[in-house]
Amino acid sequence: MRKMKKLAALCLAMLMAFSIMAVTAAAYDAADDGIMPIPAARKCSNCTDGVVSMWTATRYMRMETTCKDCSFRHYHKIPYTVDIEDCDSCTYYWERNNNDHQFPGICLHE
Repeated sequence: MRKMKKLAALCLAMLMAFSIMAVTAAAYDAADDGIMPIPAARKCSNCTDGVVSMWTATRYMRMETTCKDCSFRHYHKIPYTVDIEDCDSCTYYWERNNNDHQFPGICLHE
């Protein structure tokens, strides 16, 4: 009986050690499964020395329209966002419209 308990404890200890090693090896291999970090900034293609910063800004388009509260035409400020890239060492500047105009916008009549 005593030898049987020792043998069972040894088998369970070996099983636990192998399972811990298997989980560690699987986690080590999972790091190379194509998960790549996204860089916060990139090198400038214009001057190759500077770093291009990227951010989103809100712009306003002024448009004449009739809103549901008024019966005459007047101006509204329509907000939309743009993605901006700007180099810190040269004159590179790029702005892309996201086409997310938020109608009817802000009524300038009130």
